[in-house]
Amino acid sequence: SSDDVQALIARGDLSGAEEAIAALISADPAALEPWITRARVARQRGSSSDAARWLERALELDPEHAEARLLRAELAWTRGEPEAACDDLRRALRAEPDLGAAWELLARAELALGRRAQALVAADGALGRRPASVSAHEVRLEVFRWLGRHDLAQLEAEALLQRGETRQRRWERLRAAALSQRL
Repeated sequence: SSDDVQALIARGDLSGAEEAIAALISADPAALEPWITRARVARQRGSSSDAARWLERALELDPEHAEARLLRAELAWTRGEPEAACDDLRRALRAEPDLGAAWELLARAELALGRRAQALVAADGALGRRPASVSAHEVRLEVFRWLGRHDLAQLEAEALLQRGETRQRRWERLRAAALSQRL
């Protein structure tokens, strides 16, 4: 069952999970969730190509499935393909507009493509669904700095600090960026 698969994944038994997923797929090849779970396991194992193959199968079954689109966008992002990521993320958000993780990644991908207005809209979408989103505040900080709105950049830097960001290097980078804009 899918509960058994999740238990195997939680225990770190990816081989056992793959066997259980294969059994689920054999029993019902048209079931969508086992294909998505298979893609996740392949990704955990470090096989992006297998993950992409299983996601393609899932999207053949349901071309607008938000979770499958989000996972495929994450793979595209890690391959350095922000435009492909944006395409899948927009489709995921049409299917499921409250998918905060999709808004967060869309903001980062739009920013990487230099589309600051779209990045800001996506960051606001992420914050509307995940008010504590560190990556959305980072995108807003970058856009405001680019626009020369140092007052708003300072507010974003402060918001990041309030979110409990713990990584020292990120804190130092953001603090230095905010301070340099005040000079």
